[in-house]
Amino acid sequence: AVVSRRVRGSSGINAEYGGVSWINDFVLCTGSKDGLVCIWTILDVQGFSNYESSCGLYRKTPLEIVSNHDIDRIRDIHYSPACKKLASIGYGKERDEAVISLLDVNNVMAHRVVQLPQMRENMAVSGHDTMPVFAVGSLDHLLLVDDRDPATVDLTSAKLPDPAQGVRSLSFQGDIITVGACRTSLMFYDVRKRDYITDHLLSPIRRQLQYGFVADNYDYHQHRPTSLTLGKSFIHSIMTHCYDDSGLRLFAAGGPLTLELVGNYAAIWE
Repeated sequence: AVVSRRVRGSSGINAEYGGVSWINDFVLCTGSKDGLVCIWTILDVQGFSNYESSCGLYRKTPLEIVSNHDIDRIRDIHYSPACKKLASIGYGKERDEAVISLLDVNNVMAHRVVQLPQMRENMAVSGHDTMPVFAVGSLDHLLLVDDRDPATVDLTSAKLPDPAQGVRSLSFQGDIITVGACRTSLMFYDVRKRDYITDHLLSPIRRQLQYGFVADNYDYHQHRPTSLTLGKSFIHSIMTHCYDDSGLRLFAAGGPLTLELVGNYAAIWE
């Protein structure tokens, strides 16, 4: 799903979106930087499509708006059909702490909020296909959040192979987590072994992506004549990726993180 970064009008939401996730073929949810979780539908009350072909927008008013008083600045959101829970990551309002909120979509008042041990740049969350297990990516760590025990939440942390590499996208393919990082690379983590998949030299396997398009952001540099791209090479961050139904083809896309640059990268791996 692709949504505008900002929705104005009858929705009452004036903050940028941090993430979007489908619940089913007709219902999706969004998390925004003001801490709101919204559930939307593309059908009207008669069951007809609510899609407006003239302006290319879906329903302007969400079905449900959940104001989570424990979380602010939602960075990413993911719905897990295995446990019918919606996981959103962000920062607490009372204290500057990183948290994950687990919302039961069948009872929007039922929350479980867990403080995360890693504070820096929690930017991505994904869920297991068949178990209530979530993965959260930060600047230096990959964190597993196991919600199978109703009494407590088990947290397992694994350092990234390279320091300050930064996780920007995550996905589960069975028990294997694909990690999209800031340095144009994909890595693979085995949930059962609690370790990265390695080669014969016991080094974590990486799939290094090629360079895409990079140029100066002239809006940013209109008063600065110096070109950042002149004589330099830059790498992209993998901001999103997904597998097809066969699990044999991988789509990855991203761009440069720095504000001084514009660019993009997209590729299909097989």
